[in-house]
Amino acid sequence: MQVILLDKVAKLGGVGDKVTIKAGYARNFLIPQGKAVRATQQNIKYFEQLRDEAVSKAARELENAKLRAQKIAYLGTIKILSKTTSTGKLFGSIGAREISECLQRSGVIVYKKEIILPKGVLRTTGTHTVYIKLHNELSVKIILNILAE
Repeated sequence: MQVILLDKVAKLGGVGDKVTIKAGYARNFLIPQGKAVRATQQNIKYFEQLRDEAVSKAARELENAKLRAQKIAYLGTIKILSKTTSTGKLFGSIGAREISECLQRSGVIVYKKEIILPKGVLRTTGTHTVYIKLHNELSVKIILNILAE
């Protein structure tokens, strides 16, 4: 199936690219999320007219993501207090929701789906590296320090 991309998609293409992909990927993911439209003659003509608008929208979103990245970088190391055992293991775990809430209390809006935990949820005290994917082209690394309460 041929589609026209309305947003940059990793390993596929950028805004305005006409690509051939499997029909299920297009129907179940790209089209419902608004990242692509079918490459019909009518859509091709329509997109040619709106190409500049789509490119400027993508540039605005990237600029907003860069501003958020600066705010996150300004915070430095994030500290979270949690109940622990005597050996340093947490009662429960720290996941994307807890990290998102902590960042929101600090004044930066970060959604759960943007937080990437490379090793899964955090279950021990100490320093951990967490990534926040703000845009397809931009991710920020933060240091999370989990301390015993």
